[in-house]
Amino acid sequence: MGTSSSNAGPKGNTPLLPDWIDNEKDDNSVNPNDGNNNTENQNQDNQNTVIPLTGTWSGAKRSLGNFSNNPSKVNFKRAVKAYVKASGGARNIANSARHGKIVAGQFISFLNDIRNDGLNKTYEKFGFGKISGDSVEHIFNNLAEVLSSGGGTDEETIARNAVVEALAKIYEDFDVENNSIEALDNLTEEQTETYLEYYLTSYIYERWLQELGIKIEEKDINPADVVKAEKNAFDFIQSSVNLKFDDYNLTTFDYRSDTGKAIMDEIFIQAYSLIEAL
Repeated sequence: MGTSSSNAGPKGNTPLLPDWIDNEKDDNSVNPNDGNNNTENQNQDNQNTVIPLTGTWSGAKRSLGNFSNNPSKVNFKRAVKAYVKASGGARNIANSARHGKIVAGQFISFLNDIRNDGLNKTYEKFGFGKISGDSVEHIFNNLAEVLSSGGGTDEETIARNAVVEALAKIYEDFDVENNSIEALDNLTEEQTETYLEYYLTSYIYERWLQELGIKIEEKDINPADVVKAEKNAFDFIQSSVNLKFDDYNLTTFDYRSDTGKAIMDEIFIQAYSLIEAL
């Protein structure tokens, strides 16, 4: 799998938002789940704790401290394995990624819609009207809002940041700044899988970075070292999460169906299992 160019990954401290993303909600943004999944989303509002503290965290925190001081691949492997173990294992932490899975489902459905119907029709379906006359920045901001569909809890914020990073990669890969935005109509199935994998990588990174950030604050680390640690963490996660989608039919994916939810559960478990096995 692959796209036309590689993104260097998130940089700096969260929130990691490109220049074209406006943090304020657009009053005209529309939730694609209206009438379909509102109850499920509302049920997540009480899920403010991102990490299920089911294991022993003393060893994980020591490993995080070692990585933040010396962000090598060896220290990363020790830190992230300890983190997954302290969170109850790959299956447990994947099961807790409730909003992350909802947004992943919305994101893959959005990409499928572009391939099947084109960007213009997909954009109209979300209730934004026609793309012509709208700025690229406004279009991508609308898409970030409608795909993340939330942002009040830690889990929702992490999922939003991850989908923003995935949209930023699409923006960069298709060189939207210099090309017509309709270039996205040429999106392939292979690229769709690549962008889903990139979303998952960004989600795992954002979630793990919360704990790393706590250790960074405790250690009073030099800002330059913070950037290095964060950049290395994303690169290490991205190189580890090499998912195979052959067993899943993502081309007709319906994230609201029981089958779709089961598939997304397995994809998240697979991603965290790869991290756990480092």
